[in-house]
Amino acid sequence: MLLAVPFILVQRSIRRLLAYSSIDHTGIMLVGLGLGGSLGCFGALLHMVYHAVAKPLLFFCAGNIQQKFQSAYFRKIGGVLHVMPITGILLLGGTLAVTGTPPFSLFQSEFTVLSASFQNHNLWVGCIFVGCVVTIFAGFLYHIGHPSLGDPPSGIARSESDWWRLGPMLLLAGLTALLGFWLPSPLFRLIQQAAQIIRGGP
Repeated sequence: MLLAVPFILVQRSIRRLLAYSSIDHTGIMLVGLGLGGSLGCFGALLHMVYHAVAKPLLFFCAGNIQQKFQSAYFRKIGGVLHVMPITGILLLGGTLAVTGTPPFSLFQSEFTVLSASFQNHNLWVGCIFVGCVVTIFAGFLYHIGHPSLGDPPSGIARSESDWWRLGPMLLLAGLTALLGFWLPSPLFRLIQQAAQIIRGGP
């Protein structure tokens, strides 16, 4: 996660930004596993599940944007909310979700990992963890904000992607929002059992 911080702040391609963001989330999972215990392992696996649902939404948005603007570079993208309003809203919503903003699901898993650090009396780990998460949050929003809220390039007409492309995105957005408030009992038990196997305890 520490290695991802400088890359998140300097990338100029939306695809690279999302790729390095995945490194960040892998770091969060490793912190949870490193802390160990029932809470740390559970938080790591919970974050893996939530990330697997939320991150594809951003990659789908990036694909729509790249096809519309014929580029994945931030300097050539602007005004996504004006040009592609549905994709723009989903992009901003997905950004808030993957950066751990409440009430989205990844906030819960990140808070679980943070709680594990305090439960195990690793206060310095918890402080570094919070610092890295806040830095990633700021860097990610900074880079996504310009292409979403800026002025569109000349010659780009207002039009949205086909509904067969938007359908999977809306489904993922709905699941991401739903998991922030409700985790199905079978999935909860499955994550609990997996955490018990990892930590080697009953």
